[in-house]
Formats: sequence, structure tokens, C-alpha cells
Amino acid sequence: MEREDLLEKIYQSAYKNEGKHGNCSQSLLAGINEHLGLVDDRLFKASHGLTGGVAVTTEGTCGALAAGIMLIGTKLGRSKENYYNATPGSLDQYKPSKRLLKRFKDEYGTCICNEVHKKIFGRRYDLWNEKEFKDFEKADAHTTKCPKVVANTARWTIEILLEEFGEEI
Repeated sequence: MEREDLLEKIYQSAYKNEGKHGNCSQSLLAGINEHLGLVDDRLFKASHGLTGGVAVTTEGTCGALAAGIMLIGTKLGRSKENYYNATPGSLDQYKPSKRLLKRFKDEYGTCICNEVHKKIFGRRYDLWNEKEFKDFEKADAHTTKCPKVVANTARWTIEILLEEFGEEI
């Protein structure tokens, strides 16, 4: 499959998943996994609590961004063996994650979920407040707005992994 076709398919899958199932972090990973098979069940489950800026609080890093960084880490992060053998990680290992963070911040101005909300919705939402969650949904949260954030981040994640590994991701 051609690179651009793959990136478009991942974009569309991540977009569709966020719209249908919600959970930005898992939607990103599912969209990528559908085409590349890079995500095992433990990583998928571990990403669950990252959604909505960590535990749906919108106070932390966007869950899609966090999941993209987790996936990059599965390919480039320091191993358990190196961790326990006190082998330090190299700053080079962080560069791909830093590129994803920069790309995200270039697009959205921040990595914090409620600040992304402010940019794409014009306001922040308290997703634990029932009325605000309904307003969030009425504002196209899961039809266009969050799906686009998830899909963009999925695409950027794979672009970075392709830059690092070529077709041998």
C-alpha cells in the first residue's frame, strides 16, 4: 500500500472510531491497529484512562496525543532490561515523541485537553457535569471536532514512525 493511502486509511479509521465509540486515546490506537496491527490488548487497555485529558477531566494532556506518544514509545522507548540495568535512555529516544508534541501544539496551540476544547469549541467543558457533557455532544464533539483531533494525531504518529523505520514499522 502506498504511504499516502495508508495514512489516509488510518486517518479515516481513527476519525470513524472516535465518532462511533468515543475515547480519544483508544480510538487513535484502534484506527492505527486496524491497518498496521501495532497495538496489543495491554497497550489498548492501558490507554483507556487517558481519554479526555486523563480520566475525562480535560485537565491533562489530550488522550489522543498521549496514546500516540505511548505507541511511539513501544517502538523506541527504553526496555525494562535497560531500565533495571541502569542503562540510561538517550535523548534521541525522545525526539520522535517531541516531534509529535510539536506537531500537535503547532496545530492546537497546546497539549492540554481543555485548552484544545477552547480552541476547537470556543469554550471548555466539564465532562463530569451531565449538562455540560450534553452540551459537548450537541457541539459536534463526537461527529466532527474530536474525531478530527484524533485522526490528525493518528496520522502524525504514523508519519513519525515511518520516518524512523520506513515501511518496517
